Amino acid sequence: MANNNNWNANIANANNGITFQGGTVNIGSDATDNAINIGTSASSNREVAIGSGASTSTQTVNINCGTGGVTLGTNTVTCQCILGVNQTSSATTIQSGTGGINLTGTNGAITVDNSTTLTLTIGGDTSTNSCNLATGAGNKILTIGSTNTSSSLTVDYGTGNFSLASATGNLMTANSSGYINYPLLPAAEAYLPSNVTNATGNSLTWQIGTSTALTLAYNQGSHCTTGGTFTSPVTGLYLVCVGAGLTNCTINTNLLITVNAFVYNLQTGNVRSASSKDIYGSTGFLIINDAGDTIVCVLEGIGESGNTNTVVGTSSGAQNTFFSVVQVA
Repeated sequence: MANNNNWNANIANANNGITFQGGTVNIGSDATDNAINIGTSASSNREVAIGSGASTSTQTVNINCGTGGVTLGTNTVTCQCILGVNQTSSATTIQSGTGGINLTGTNGAITVDNSTTLTLTIGGDTSTNSCNLATGAGNKILTIGSTNTSSSLTVDYGTGNFSLASATGNLMTANSSGYINYPLLPAAEAYLPSNVTNATGNSLTWQIGTSTALTLAYNQGSHCTTGGTFTSPVTGLYLVCVGAGLTNCTINTNLLITVNAFVYNLQTGNVRSASSKDIYGSTGFLIINDAGDTIVCVLEGIGESGNTNTVVGTSSGAQNTFFSVVQVA
C-alpha cells in the first residue's frame, strides 16, 4: 500500500484490511460538505468497532456534532441499539441542554429494567423544575408499582400539596400537615326552609321535601333534589344524618324518623308520654347503596287524634328539619 494517497479515491483491500498505527488519524477534517461512510456496504455483514473495551485501558470515545445532531439507528430495518454495558460498576450518562431528551417508542415499550436491585431516579438533581409522565394529548394508561408478592409503593412530597386529579378536577388534595380534601366526593345537605302545617300526627308519614321544596345548602355532584331524594352515583357506603322537629302538639307520644334506602329501611324514635310540648329528634345511619339506589327521609308523628302536627322549618337561622348524605367508602 502506498504511503501517500489521494483520499478522494477509494482504498480497497478485501483480504488484509487497512491499519492505521500511531499518531492522530483524521477523517473528513477538511472544510468541505460531504458524507463520511464507515462500513455501509450492504453486500456483507460487518461489525464496526470504535474504541477499545480493554479493562486495562483508560481510553475514552467522544462523538460530537454541530447543530445537526447525532442519530443512532436511523435505517428502516429492525435493529437493536445498545448504549452502555451492564458489567460491574459501568455507568451510562445521557445529557442534554435546554433542548431536552426525548425517548419515543413507536408501537412498542420503553423499558428500564435490571435483573438485580434497580434504583430509577428522575429529577434527582437540586434544580427547581417539573417532571412529567404520560402528559401527552393522547390516551394513556400509566401504571406505577406492582401487586406482586411484597411489592410496596411510597409517594413522598415536601411542604407543598399533593393532589390526585381526573379530567373533571381534583379528586383528592393533601397538604404537608396531613389535611385531606375530596372535592368531588358525593355529598349533600338539604333543609326545610319554612314550616309545613298538618303534615303528620296520627301516624301519617311525611317525606322531607314532598310538599315544600328543600333548600340545598350543599350538593356536591348534584345528586340530591329539592324534593328530598338523594341518588347514589356509585356503589359504596353512605352516612345519612337526619334531624326534625314537630310543633302544634297536643297529645303527641312519638316522633319516628325513617331513612328509606333502596334495599332496607332504618328507623329511630323519640318516645314519650302524651305531651303538648314540641318534640325534636335526630339520628344517623351508615347505608350500603348500589349505584342508582335512592335515599329519602320520612317523618311520622304518633299519638294525636288527627294529623295536626307542624313540621318545623328554619327558625332564627337554625335548620330544625334537615338531612345530609355523604359517601364515606
